[in-house]
Amino acid sequence: MEKRKIRKRGYLFNQLRHSTKLEYEFRKRKYTSYNHAFSKAEGACQLIVKDKACNINFKNIFTSIANNDFFIIPRIEGELYIVNESKKCILLMYDDRGCDLTSYDIPFLQNVYTECSQIVLEANREEIKRRLLTNG
Repeated sequence: MEKRKIRKRGYLFNQLRHSTKLEYEFRKRKYTSYNHAFSKAEGACQLIVKDKACNINFKNIFTSIANNDFFIIPRIEGELYIVNESKKCILLMYDDRGCDLTSYDIPFLQNVYTECSQIVLEANREEIKRRLLTNG
């Protein structure tokens, strides 16, 4: 199996505006997980970046994640979790069809649902409404 590397001059790093306070760290995943249920992602590279959201070009990042299934360049392969510490939420865009947003902050999720309810998958709508109402 070919080992994948995160290049410091790669597309993902180019989407981080070069601020003087950019903090990043590379880690190697120590535990076994499964990437897309097809292959083991043991020893996968992890990149942890700490910066302000205004310094990250999310439009290009989300576009490149959506491009991955179609092999359109630019594309980002693998999983990219966006953790917003101030909003206390985690976003995972899984492909061109959508993303998952999770948080312990129920009022925050209720606001997001109210603002974005028109794009929530119909198959998940009732369960999301039930969970937000019972926890709110």
